[in-house]
Amino acid sequence: DFTAGTEDSIWQVIPTAWVKAAMDRWAEKGAEGKEMTSMGVDVARGGRDNTINATRYGNWYAPLKLYPGQETPDGAIVAGLAVAEQSDAAPIHVDVIGVGGSVVDHLNGNDIQVEAINGAEGAPDWERDLSGMLRFRNMRALLYWKFREALNPKTGKGIALPPDNALKQELCSLMWKLTPRGIQIESKDEIIARIGRSTDRSDAVIYCSVDTPK
Repeated sequence: DFTAGTEDSIWQVIPTAWVKAAMDRWAEKGAEGKEMTSMGVDVARGGRDNTINATRYGNWYAPLKLYPGQETPDGAIVAGLAVAEQSDAAPIHVDVIGVGGSVVDHLNGNDIQVEAINGAEGAPDWERDLSGMLRFRNMRALLYWKFREALNPKTGKGIALPPDNALKQELCSLMWKLTPRGIQIESKDEIIARIGRSTDRSDAVIYCSVDTPK
């Protein structure tokens, strides 16, 4: 959806200006002198999707690594690619749905710190948005909303995202709504039906944004 973000919807999860500001902050050598803090892996759900590895050094995100789905047919290969890119014992956060479960098993079996992310599971009841008022329908909503708050120029963390038009389009394409159980973000299937492709890049970045102690 190449028009995503041209005119922001009131229901857009992350304002376009915030994503642009984060990409404008990015510098080529932003990782120098820093340890890798986290890795996020979005595992391809089919041949048209990509497996994406996102890595983070503090608030600086490295350029994304993309692998076509046909090149990552099983958990062993995806786990191997993650370990090859991991450094400084950074925790690896993996989308556990589908093939991701096998990736988690392979990493666990090799004593690699891995955190399984299941966007469909319920968010902890005590979690709230920055206002302290709104809850979250599920983990997908919680993680995306927390990333939105981290990008907020007034209260955020000064995040630096790599210039990547496809990533920008994905981050600016997602919509939200308020339900009786809190904030809800579009599911992967809903966003695919609306824009014609999966948000592989933005999901990997969201998983990478999770802070897990080493």
